[in-house]
Amino acid sequence: MIAGVAYSIAPMMAPRKPVEEMGGVWLGEMRFAATLHATTKGMKYWYLHGIGKLTGVPYERMFCWKCRATCESCHGVRDANGNVIDFSVKKASRIETCLQCHGRRKKAYMLGKENPELADVHIHGLGVSCTFCHTSLGVHGMHGDFRYMFDKGGVFNTSCESCHLRGLRSKTLHVHRRA
Repeated sequence: MIAGVAYSIAPMMAPRKPVEEMGGVWLGEMRFAATLHATTKGMKYWYLHGIGKLTGVPYERMFCWKCRATCESCHGVRDANGNVIDFSVKKASRIETCLQCHGRRKKAYMLGKENPELADVHIHGLGVSCTFCHTSLGVHGMHGDFRYMFDKGGVFNTSCESCHLRGLRSKTLHVHRRA
């Protein structure tokens, strides 16, 4: 109990198998080439259903259609010349790696660093990274094909109830607001 609020950390403590043991399984199940990270399907969806309606500019003429994540984007360890010399799961789980592409989240992250009253309690308060909730299943496309982030209930297999006990969600959300 923190500040009189009950919460569960049991899902956070679930044992994880080492990467070496899971590597073959992941590669067999991975459909990364079709994911939102490897394509621009999600950005295209939001553009066409949002500002694209106002601008009339075809999505293919926008700079964002060229963005693609690769294995190297998240896992590549580079030398001083920018050459990939190794791959790292640890690098992929650092928030700085995610923020290289996720600009809106980077702005929110920086705003929270500069203004603690606006900080995301998960990142700034608890110190967790993006991969704490957004696991390899969603990032690597191992549980479905999605047109955008919230398609079919959501790309990522996570929910508030993963950490906040069911039925107590409304009581725990006040922890996220700073007085």
